[in-house]
Formats: sequence, C-alpha cells, structure tokens
Amino acid sequence: MILECDPATLIAQSSSVAARLENIVETFIPKARVFRVGATALASLGLGLARCAEACSRCDVIVIVGHSNISELKLTADDVVTWDALARWLEPLRPTRIVLVACEAGRWLAAGPLFKGIPTLKEVYGSPVLVTERQAAAINALVLYLLSGRRLKVGDLKIAQAVNFLITRGILIRRTRADPRRPAFIESAAWTIGEEALKALLGRLEATIRT
Repeated sequence: MILECDPATLIAQSSSVAARLENIVETFIPKARVFRVGATALASLGLGLARCAEACSRCDVIVIVGHSNISELKLTADDVVTWDALARWLEPLRPTRIVLVACEAGRWLAAGPLFKGIPTLKEVYGSPVLVTERQAAAINALVLYLLSGRRLKVGDLKIAQAVNFLITRGILIRRTRADPRRPAFIESAAWTIGEEALKALLGRLEATIRT
C-alpha cells in the first residue's frame, strides 16, 4: 500500500513520488496488488484503509509519502499525528515492512513507536535527513526489491547505501526490532565522514576495470 499524506500539498510542490512508485510497481511486478490511499481527510483515510484491509489479509509493505519530523507526520492538510497515532492507524493492516519517504523519518525516535504499536512489523526503512525527489528514486528500487519476496541482506544493504549516498547524497537506514537503538545521526555522520573514502574506492575500481 502507498499512503500519500496530504496529497494536495504534495501536488502543489510538484511531488509525484507516490504516482511514480505506483506506476513502477505495476510495470515491473504486475502480480503485486497495489493500493494507493490519499489522506485528504481522516474520514476518507479511514475508508481507504478499511478497503485495503477487506481486500487482503495484510499489506506486507506500506510506503508512506509525506512531510514529517522526528516526532510527527503531517497526515492530512488539517491533521498532524504522532508516530504512535500513525501506528494505531496502520496496525489493522498487519504490515511487516514500512518504507518512509518522509523527512527525518529514519531516526529511531520515529521508528520506535511504529514497532511498539504494530506487532507484525519487522523492518522500517527511512532517512534521518531531508529527502529530495532525486533521493526518493532509490526508494523505488528498494520497494521493488522488497516486493520481489527477497530479504535484503546486510551486505547488499550496505552496498546499496553506499551507491545511493554517492549518487544522490541520500541516506537510507534500516531499523529492526533487534536494532541496538544507536542514534541515527551517528550513522549519518559515518556516511558523511566516509564519503571521500568511498569515492577513492570507486575510483580505484574504475581504474582496475579500465586496465
């Protein structure tokens, strides 16, 4: 399911992340059932989520597109909710993975309440910093990978994180229930500090390939 928070504002800002992701999933994984729910108001949101729950026993992957900070998400044009409240909205859908295309949503303060409020949830993906339209492209690839039925291994995740950081300067972090709860800003700093090292490594790899 793709939850588009306050879609009118996203459209006004020329953000087409949700629509693009929907088209990509339908194109590359036609067997996947895609539900796109626009949170224009709490009443319509409730109806949209109820339809999803009726249509399938669970939504394995939920992608949330919107504006947020470490404590709140702008759910509709008139409603800002805490991450605890969002968990109560999503819990009936029994998701196992949530992908947050929302600013600062990868910090533990955001992921923690989701794990606490959704017993079936195993992983939360997000960024601890502002997410740009360009950086959101990496999330499209992530969603396709998750929907393919494969689990993202630690080694593969680190490679994807490195490539994403070098190309878009985006930071994508995975949180799990077994997470040591290390503050995400430490991980973000590590990526920033390691940027030159990563560039040098790729440079050596390119030189090796050319020779």
